[in-house]
Amino acid sequence: MSKLALDILSETSMGRKTWSEEETINYVQGLEGLEHVYTQRSFHQPWLRSDFIFKLSPLYRLEKRCISNTRSLIDKVIQNRHEQQKKNGQSLVFNNNEKEEDEYNRPKKRLAFLDLLFQAAEANPDLNDEAIRNEIFLFMSAGLDTTSLTLIWFLYLIAKHPEQQKLVTQELDLIFSDDSDRPMTAQDLPLLKYLECCIKETLRLYPSLPLISRHLTEDVQAGRYTLPKGLTVILNIYSAHRNPEVYPDPDAFKPERFFPENSVGRHPYAFIPFSAGVRICIGYKYAMMELKVSLANLLRRLRFSVSDPSAPLEIPSMQLTAKPKSGQCNLIVSKRVVVS
Repeated sequence: MSKLALDILSETSMGRKTWSEEETINYVQGLEGLEHVYTQRSFHQPWLRSDFIFKLSPLYRLEKRCISNTRSLIDKVIQNRHEQQKKNGQSLVFNNNEKEEDEYNRPKKRLAFLDLLFQAAEANPDLNDEAIRNEIFLFMSAGLDTTSLTLIWFLYLIAKHPEQQKLVTQELDLIFSDDSDRPMTAQDLPLLKYLECCIKETLRLYPSLPLISRHLTEDVQAGRYTLPKGLTVILNIYSAHRNPEVYPDPDAFKPERFFPENSVGRHPYAFIPFSAGVRICIGYKYAMMELKVSLANLLRRLRFSVSDPSAPLEIPSMQLTAKPKSGQCNLIVSKRVVVS
């Protein structure tokens, strides 16, 4: 799933379709190393929050090595993109316009995020390669682990619940009844209503980021308590999503919770897998689209099951991201037969 998520993010952000196996391993391991450093500093070794002490620790050297490895891959893509642009003798600003087709009425290839940053850099000299690299790194690092984990948890849950999997595949068969092999289009996405409910229920049970922090810029009144300005508050999304007062039978996988008629009266902040308010994840719409397309394509072709559907649900390891405690989810994958 990491390879799939990385290829999608890479093509969207940098216009590069595939990574070699070695590049994928290096990049994923780099991000995992950075997550380990963050988790240790934030939760397990709070004395390392002091930059002075942290720089004397082995974790600091690990952080520097991981940052260097991940950024070097991005630098390589940026450099190749520059060389390609010079070779073609083109200005992205000059050649891109608002038309959806070229002069031969063929669909134009949409620009990647990196190309849009190059456009902006032509008009803004302050947007240098380092700033562009940082933007791409943020986009890639924020989207990789969160997306791949949601894909894993979704397939695990749908494998344990064959009835819900059947409803998803029936929805897909209906949408693609005209041509079972045709590619998905943007027009198909709003039709994937039950699939979307299953994705939301997955994010409720296993939010990619189970804990998030917020730094208070002013005093906040929380019930009878006053939280002072300057305090860092940890929000437990995992527990909030399993509040039995909001979600009866909270540990059960019930996508029907997110049917419109069943969501009436539910507090808008009772479901916050992407945070909420002004600090909501700016890529949440992109993430939902990516999840829908990836999962729809998988479930159109494959069937997922587990050896023991009656076993209790996995308890995630509560780190920066919610990973399976055992390190993996073992699934049985078989080719799906579509009956015309």
